[in-house]
Amino acid sequence: MLYLDIDYQDRNRPFTVSTEAFPDLPRFIADLRAEDLRVVLITDLHIADAPDQHYRPYDSGMALGHF
Repeated sequence: MLYLDIDYQDRNRPFTVSTEAFPDLPRFIADLRAEDLRVVLITDLHIADAPDQHYRPYDSGMALGHF
């Protein structure tokens, strides 16, 4: 079992991943699973207040009037 803590988030924003550290995270996860390893992604449960920064969780929440 491999646990990825919040240190691995892009600029510590929940629901993001550093593309420098993990350029193809879905492939990485699939490769680990093929080796019978499981990955647990730990996140800090909030949406960053990040207008005009192309942060999808914030942008979609604002567009849909959730905040």
